[in-house]
Amino acid sequence: MIWLLILIPIVAVAVALMFLPKRKIAWWEYLSLFGVTLLTILISKFAIEKSMTSDTEYWNEIAVEVVYEGKWDEYIQKTCSSTCCCDKDGNNCTTTYYDCSYVDHHRARWMIRSKNTTIGISQSQYNRIKNKWGNEKKTGTHSRAYTYDDGIYGSFWLSRRELIECMVIKHSYENRVQAAHTVFDFEEVKEEDVVKYGLYEYPEIYDNYKQNHILGSGDATQKYAENRMRILNAELGPKKQLKAFILIFKNKTAQSGIMQEAYWKGGNKNEFVLAVGVDDDNKIQWNHPFSWAEKSIVKVETREYINNQEYLNLSNISKFLYKELDEKFVRKQFSEFSYITVQPSSKSIIIVMIIIIIFNIGMLIWFVKNEFDDDLMNRRPKNKTRRDRYKF
Repeated sequence: MIWLLILIPIVAVAVALMFLPKRKIAWWEYLSLFGVTLLTILISKFAIEKSMTSDTEYWNEIAVEVVYEGKWDEYIQKTCSSTCCCDKDGNNCTTTYYDCSYVDHHRARWMIRSKNTTIGISQSQYNRIKNKWGNEKKTGTHSRAYTYDDGIYGSFWLSRRELIECMVIKHSYENRVQAAHTVFDFEEVKEEDVVKYGLYEYPEIYDNYKQNHILGSGDATQKYAENRMRILNAELGPKKQLKAFILIFKNKTAQSGIMQEAYWKGGNKNEFVLAVGVDDDNKIQWNHPFSWAEKSIVKVETREYINNQEYLNLSNISKFLYKELDEKFVRKQFSEFSYITVQPSSKSIIIVMIIIIIFNIGMLIWFVKNEFDDDLMNRRPKNKTRRDRYKF
């Protein structure tokens, strides 16, 4: 549909030939209308497709170290110059060089690190993890320190599961599925549906690297289960390219699970999501696992496991999910969906059309006013006399 906008310069040329001075517009200026329009369409198509297919997924890593860098200062040696001219025309100029060195004061900072990522954290976060791991030690100093240096300290994870700190990092990728709803029969989710069915947004990352993995209010084991889900994601995330969530729906129908899947467009390519409906007594009413996992058996067996539970026990569910996902989850390769053609919305096409029309009108006005004329139109055959006609 967007390629039909190439008709706009055809209309513009026709209008120009009928109503504008023909000698004022060169032939190559007409061609430039098509060039600019084609370039605008290509850029717009790329930008629209990028915005429609760009998505965010969450990666998990295990923190292996927290670092405290104390305050320190650094002497920065620097030479500056200034130029003085005797007159306004720049004559008789002299350049003077002088020492403009200074002392740079670095504030204290705290960081958490995995094997691949470093993220800044607060002092209180550092102290909590340091106390949990219990092995802080001085690891170095700043080699360029000038007058003071509080040193560098670190605390390290000792590969004990109960002491895991799960780091969550946002990652962008191309998701053509979300731009082609009808291909996978996802129901359109409106704003009122979000409220009606109690649907969840993706949980935000807090404290720079943390994220909740159980959404909603569950049973008394939820705090323990949340920690288990963090361990699951930290250990299986890098190993299986996996992100797992549990969503709790209180007093909602099974349609909430279906609508949640539609709202998240089936989830990201690395996700396994378990939606569970319970009543006020946490008695399980329904469950709906969804994922793009290559092996659907992981969804079938999870559904059967939850169906066999009378009351919600998040602790047991988190233990089951760890074993099940570790053994059977295989991430979907979204490159398989590269065949999906992304169709720009009517609104975006109208915006591009308006831009192209404005470009074409503006360019025609400039063509008439600039100094370039059509040389072919300005050439006139000289009138020959009868004598010239017979002259050899």
